[in-house]
Parts: sequence; structure tokens; C-alpha cells
Amino acid sequence: MATSGGDIFAASFNNGVFRSTDLGSTWTRADVGLPSFTRTLATFGTNVVAGTGYGVYISTNKGTSWTCISNTNLNVSALAVIDTNIFCATISGVFRYSNSGTDWVSVNSGLPGALVTSFATNGSNLFAGTNGGGIFRFSRDSSSWIPVNEGLGDYHIQSIISHGSMLVAGSSSGTVFFSSDNGASWVGASTGLPSRSIIALAANDSCYIAATDTGIFRSRNFGLSWSDINNGLANTHVMALAASGKNLFAGTWGGGIFKSIDDGLNWLSASTGMTVRAVTSLLAKDSSLFVGTRLGIYRTTDEGATWAAEGASLSSATVNSIATNGTEIFAGTTSGFYYSADKGIHWSGASNGLTNRSVRAIVAIDTNLFVGTNGDGVYRSTNHGITWNVTTLWLGYIYALASDGKKLYAGSTSGAIWVSSDYGLTWTAGLVESPTVDALLLSDTTVVAGVSGDGDGIYLSTDNGTSWTASNAGLGSRDVRVLAGRDHEMFAGTYGGGVYCSSDNGTSWDSVNPGLADLSVAALAISNTSLFAGTGSSVWRRSLSELNTFAISSAPMLPSQITLAQNYPNPFNPETRITYTLPAAGPVRLTVHDVLGREVARLVDDRVQPGTHTAAWHAEGVASGIYFYRLQAAKFSETKKMMVIR
Repeated sequence: MATSGGDIFAASFNNGVFRSTDLGSTWTRADVGLPSFTRTLATFGTNVVAGTGYGVYISTNKGTSWTCISNTNLNVSALAVIDTNIFCATISGVFRYSNSGTDWVSVNSGLPGALVTSFATNGSNLFAGTNGGGIFRFSRDSSSWIPVNEGLGDYHIQSIISHGSMLVAGSSSGTVFFSSDNGASWVGASTGLPSRSIIALAANDSCYIAATDTGIFRSRNFGLSWSDINNGLANTHVMALAASGKNLFAGTWGGGIFKSIDDGLNWLSASTGMTVRAVTSLLAKDSSLFVGTRLGIYRTTDEGATWAAEGASLSSATVNSIATNGTEIFAGTTSGFYYSADKGIHWSGASNGLTNRSVRAIVAIDTNLFVGTNGDGVYRSTNHGITWNVTTLWLGYIYALASDGKKLYAGSTSGAIWVSSDYGLTWTAGLVESPTVDALLLSDTTVVAGVSGDGDGIYLSTDNGTSWTASNAGLGSRDVRVLAGRDHEMFAGTYGGGVYCSSDNGTSWDSVNPGLADLSVAALAISNTSLFAGTGSSVWRRSLSELNTFAISSAPMLPSQITLAQNYPNPFNPETRITYTLPAAGPVRLTVHDVLGREVARLVDDRVQPGTHTAAWHAEGVASGIYFYRLQAAKFSETKKMMVIR
């Protein structure tokens, strides 16, 4: 987040930049020309600078339009401005850009190899917080960085700000350090703070506030003591803070923005107009398309020309799944189960008996409803969701459910697909020892399973789930997140590989991606005439007649070059996925390193066939903080940054 005069700018993960001119009461999009993945913002004068996963962009008209002023390969972690000099931190070091120049100049003399996580300015001095090397100072007139770590008990700095003559730095161990002498010495303060990374800091004239993934803490005595101030903060995983006069703002992970006008004692949601494009689920019903996002449900009745938010009670929830049975519509969210009896206009919560309210999947069999939860297995309701009872499948993360009216299928993260013929009273397991089962689809007499991670992508069963066979001919990406089908056609949405179509009951697959700019697909839905794909940046539509022709006539297309994508999710806990593409077969090595350059994991070290591939990293047993992943293939080598949050 950044402020400029009366304007406030907020960058949302994978969802662009928003601007508010009324202290957060309303927001409008301000990201025309920007990549969706914006990490950091800075302002000077009337200009706004954005650091993205694809370079540095500047807006001279308050976010109305943006222009790239750097190499698009720059992966920016921090930004700062002194006078008209722009500083950006990347995996390759720190670079400076001046209005009087046309190129970026490396300014890394004196800096260690540790990644710069944050910048703060104090007059003509620039301070850099690093993950492992402490804090460094750079003067406008100097040519090298100087370490300023006296009294600094933790060299893993996650955030740093300047307020008046005071410098404040937050560490990964939960200590906040203060310096009143331009960084010459530091005093640590952690009484009342949890042992969690200090992700963000902000200050006004009466207090300092610190953000962690468990909430916000405040100090009125220069850090001598801290107290939690989370009243009204519906989402306590806070990623960004900003102060504008007496107004404090908190940006949360998936929960929007909150505002406080009383130094953090009370918080109110302040996300009006901040439409979130990260799509998590889709449902096509009659002439309507329902879109589940990280902040509620939206509906269109004109195939996406206009949208309307549906259900105030769902406005702060991540909607993992949407399903229908007759005239009713159901939504599974991170905060429970909801239903609508009037085509999505009004929604009511119905989670009585759900001890785990993080609902990932929904399916109906006659008058029985079943939900898969994030850790507690499958629940059943026989009264439209008024009450719920856990089935005998009472353990596990259930990400997919499907039914043919007689049998119930449940896909889990343990690699098992469970089958029940008696409404969940008993279960049998098939397809064990595979990756996470993210999607299930029934087509005629075939059961189709889509798996994510390191598996074979698609599995088929023709004996009601007793045995399974991998079926991925033509499937460039085997990280399958969602399946949809109608008549004799199936569609698979993948992470990094886009959408694939099969017209032979899953035996072979063809890519159908022309026009699809975002190839990481999280949701699919089919209407009478169109296929809809939900991604991290938007909802995409394509005519079914177009897809039918393409699927019959085209051959699988191979990537034209080696690429390494940004991991997703990021930040993450405990698992993330890394996608890369190869135009030709050859040896590939994909490794993970800590901030000191030590290898902590080797994800791929083998000869790999051409196409799009995804590797998963389970970051269990490693500390929170910054890590790097490196892809080496042929003469290609690229490194990107990711963050583990505990």
C-alpha cells in the first residue's frame, strides 16, 4: 500500500492495483497496462511506481495508465524513491533509475548476497532490510552500502519504515527494532508480540503498529510493550499496512482492506468497489453464470458483459465451490456452507454441525447434500443443510466430490479416491499413492480424476472406481485443477498449461488456449453456448462451437522456449507449485535454496520431455522466510524468489 496526498493505492496479490480518493470508503481499479502480479508500490510527487513480477512500471496520472520503465524480466521485491531516483530490489541485487537517465544502474557495492526485502528513506539516506544480512544504509552521494547493525539481534529483516527521525525495523523472529540515530544503533522490543514474522509496519503521531499473520499489534511507548488490536478485523493474516493522518489501513491475505480511525482499537471493512478477479469456482445455471472469488460471489446474466455482487453475507469469504440441485444454489466457503433459494440474490448460512467450516466441495444426491472439508473429511445433510453429520470418512482433506446418483466419489489430498454406495455409511478406496485429487467428473460409464502436483494429470476408471489408468496423451501440463464436461466432450483446466479438450472420453487431449492470456485455470463452467474459464486474473469465455472444431482439427502445441513461472501460491504454507516449459527434451534440474545459497531441496533432476511441467515443494521442516528456486536446462538458468509463512 502507498499514499500520495489524498490518494491511497493498494496492490492486491495477482489482482491488480486499486485507488481510493476518499480515505478507503470506495475503491476503483487503477491498473490499465499493469501486470496482475504487483508486489510493491511507492509514490513521489504525483507519480506512482509499481514493482511487479515483470519489472517496474510508472504512472504519471494517478494510476489511470502505466508504462514499463525496466526490463520485464525484473522480479521486484522492494521499491523506494529519493528525489527523482527510483531504487528497486530484485533477486539480482539493487538497481537505481533516474529521470535524467535512460538505464538502470546496479548499486550493490557493499551489499551481501542476502535478498533485500524492504526499503525505507530518511532524508537523503536509503535503508535496506535484508533477509540474513541485517540493515544497510546508502547515501544519495555515496557509491556503496554500509552495514548499520549495532544492537540488531536478528539479521532477518522483513519490513522497515521511517517515521520522523525514527527508523523502525521488523524481524522474522517477532522483534521490532528502533533507531533514533540514523541507524547507528538499534534497540529491540518484543514484549507482547508473538514469535512471528513482522510482515509490515506503520506509524502515526500517537502509535506504532506491527502486522503478523496472526493479527495487528500496537505500541504507544516506542515499542516497550505491545498489545493486540484486532477488534473487527475479520481476517488476521495481514500483509500490508499504511497510515494517512489518523487513518490506519490494513491489507489482508484474501480478506480485503480494513480501516481504523481510532489508532487500531476498532477495524471496519473498507473494500467497497475493490472487485477481486481471482476466480476460485464457477457455476453455469439457466441463463446465469455464478463466479466464486476470494471475496464473495458475482453473477452475470449476459455472459460477462455486466456483473453484480450477490449476497452480503458472502462478501468476505473465499468461495471454494458452487453447486446446484433443482432450484437451490449452494456455496462452500472458508467460513462455512451457504444456500440460496432465489437464484443467488439472497444467501443464508447453514453450518450447524460442521465442526470444520472450510468447505472445499459440494455434491447432491436426491435430497442428500454432501460437502468435503479442509481436514475433517465428508459431511452429510438430509435437510437442505440445516444440520450436518460427519460420515464415516471423517479424516482428510477432500477437494473433490462427484456422484452419478447411485455412487458417491470423494477425492483427497492423500492420493485416494473414496467410493460409497450407501450415502457415506461405508467407503472403499482406489487410486492410492498418487498426488492430490483436485477434480472429479462422471462421463457416461467413465469416472475421470484430475490430480495436481507430480502425477500423471488425468486418470480414468471404467469399473466404478475400483481400478484406475493414467490417460494424458496430448496433455502438456499434468497439474490438473478442474474438470468439466457435457455430452461426449471433457475439458481439463490446468495450472500453467491452460485448458485441454477431449472428445474421445478422456483417451487423448488437445490444447484449446488461443486467446487465453492466463494459463493457470482454477475453475471451468459450461453454458448452452460457451465454455468459461476462471483464472487468477479474470473470467474468460470461448464459444463451444469454436472449441469443437479446434479439438478435432488441431495437434498438441509445444512451447517455443524455456520459461520459469512464478510459484503459486506465494507466499505459502506449507506447499507451493512451480511450473516450467520446455520446447525440447533434455536434462532439467530444479532446486530450492535458502538466502545463504544452500540447497534445501531438489525437486527435479532428470531428463524431461517437452511440454509444460509442474513440480510441488512441500516446505515442511524449514523456517519461514525468503527462499529461491532455480531452473537449469540446456543453456538456460533462471532464479525466482518465494516466501514461506508460518
